[in-house]
Amino acid sequence: MNYFPFFIDIEDKQVLIIGGGQVALRKVEKLLDFKPNLRVIAIDFCDELKNLAKEWHIELIQKEVEYADIKGAFCVIAATDNSLVNSKVSEWCKNSNIPVNVVDDIKMCSFIFPALVKKDNLCIGISTNGRNPESAKYIKEIILSVIPENISHIVELLSGQREKIKKNISDTIQRKEAFFKLSSFIRESKLNFSEQELNEFERKYIDGGCENGNS
Repeated sequence: MNYFPFFIDIEDKQVLIIGGGQVALRKVEKLLDFKPNLRVIAIDFCDELKNLAKEWHIELIQKEVEYADIKGAFCVIAATDNSLVNSKVSEWCKNSNIPVNVVDDIKMCSFIFPALVKKDNLCIGISTNGRNPESAKYIKEIILSVIPENISHIVELLSGQREKIKKNISDTIQRKEAFFKLSSFIRESKLNFSEQELNEFERKYIDGGCENGNS
């Protein structure tokens, strides 16, 4: 099975996690940056999860999971150490058309978690379609080793250039050329450039476009 890398906004969406141990904790930690409404159901919770819940206002419900619990969920993650519970949750969700992830059991999943590289607006997901998560983690380490420390600042600067191109160059062909020049600038600099160099690019290819009547 091939999984399409589908980036989606989950802010304020109801995400339900079944399980209260270390595996569930790791899923919660991975999701926090994306600001969903997290609800965790388990018979018991590890201390780290309890502490995190207090800090981030995560709803912890101490009980056995029931079919009614999945209703209204945007997606569900089954992260218990009980394969029967995980299987039951997966079946409920699939029958209700609710996306479900079952930890360490790809056959029960309708979506999977990639290895994530997340730095502010830069987000990279790495997946082996569940075949070899360790390989995905290794590739993540490689990516982290080559990304500049100031990548968040770089992304914001380049985003600003894209907006200026769209605003200042109305001619479709010249706008496309300016985008190409920006891509070439990024590749050639290998993301290692000064703000002065970026300003020079702006003067040459964006402000120049305005001077040529493309505002």
